[in-house]
Amino acid sequence: MNRLALCAALAGALIGTAAHASEPAARRHFVTVQVTEYPKDGPFARLRPAKRDTTALPDAFGYPGRPGVHVRLSDAPGSTGPKPTAADVRKALADLATDDRLGPDDEIIVHVSAIGFESPTGPVVCPSGAALDDPDSMILVAEIAQRVRLIPVARKLIVVDSCRNIVKATVKYHEPAVPKADSVTRPEGLEKPTSFVLVQAASKGQYAYNCRNSDFGILTCQLVAALREAEATKDGGITTSAIRDFLLLTVPKASREAYQAEQVPHVSDDSSAVWVLARVTKPAPEPPQPPKGEGIAGAPPKPPGGTGGASGASGNTSWYTPPQPKPPAYQAPAPRPDRPDRPVLKAAATQALRYGLSKIR
Repeated sequence: MNRLALCAALAGALIGTAAHASEPAARRHFVTVQVTEYPKDGPFARLRPAKRDTTALPDAFGYPGRPGVHVRLSDAPGSTGPKPTAADVRKALADLATDDRLGPDDEIIVHVSAIGFESPTGPVVCPSGAALDDPDSMILVAEIAQRVRLIPVARKLIVVDSCRNIVKATVKYHEPAVPKADSVTRPEGLEKPTSFVLVQAASKGQYAYNCRNSDFGILTCQLVAALREAEATKDGGITTSAIRDFLLLTVPKASREAYQAEQVPHVSDDSSAVWVLARVTKPAPEPPQPPKGEGIAGAPPKPPGGTGGASGASGNTSWYTPPQPKPPAYQAPAPRPDRPDRPVLKAAATQALRYGLSKIR
């Protein structure tokens, strides 16, 4: 290899290394689970789940990093891939726990949109094909959280947009055998996540409602709005804490205005670091104002080409007329103590007139 070829090879390697170094190391992965309809002869036939496809949620987050894995489980018309059954949801989360494409600095967001309720065991999500008398066809929110904890990434967000109204079920829904992430069965090398946030659409005993003007749930609508409107940091970052405060304020307000009902999200935040979920562009600061003058307080700048100004040798300031003080506001004179005011004189004259007329009569 001649010297020219060697230089070209080294330059190419350096350019490739620089490009790789400038590329964000962390990636954001998504799991979207959506059930849009249930059998008409089943126990959930009267309920209306959110119809709008949630597979576009990653675009709403607008993550600027490298694209990550997106696992879609949906029964929406035209959707391909696995369906949102309990078995497929469990398999998808288990596969992500051993997926080599996920790095330790990555992020994962799991969004679940389905019918749910509050059982004696805890909040339950009803996937596609759920049956009230079959515990394995249901998924406890606690199970979803535990399975997500096993995914070896640094930051994790779970959003469950479903009801938590209390149902007196005769079947006790159990949690399948899932390794505890904080026990001796923790997989080797799996560190504690720096951020773990679980957002449920409603508190215990409450329903979760859909938006009036869209087929999203109220929680999902407000979550998308929070990514643009929540209070941002000085550099335009919107953190999970800001989104939590935004949801706790806007979701109850939206449910009261649309349905005269109470829906308060339940947020569990187990984080040891700040997590910026989105960024907004803040308006540029106003340019500094020019000085008001030199030598004379409040004087405007000197006219171009003039010889006046306090900084001139002659000190001529004829071009500047200082503002004149405003005249004092008008104040009515106080009544004199030796003279009654007009209403008193009028009352006395009226009394005298009546007295004179009584004498004439």
